[in-house]
Amino acid sequence: MAAAENRVTIDELNKAYKAFNNAAVTFQYLREILGEGESVDVLTECVSMLETLMIAQAQECFFNRVVSARKSPTNCSKAAKQIEL
Repeated sequence: MAAAENRVTIDELNKAYKAFNNAAVTFQYLREILGEGESVDVLTECVSMLETLMIAQAQECFFNRVVSARKSPTNCSKAAKQIEL
């Protein structure tokens, strides 16, 4: 759903952000269920990678939302620094 969003308007960025964030939470839950054991279908490392990827996509949407809202350069810089962390 998040990838299908056009991500041009702030509303579309918000929808994509929420969908990527929900996907990350879902992968986190799956990773916790797998625990130390491995599934026949998915390795824990794969689920962790997908969780991290969804978080990164959500952060990109957040940053683009800040820039699209024409926030001050200071706010854009703070958002970028927080995303880096």
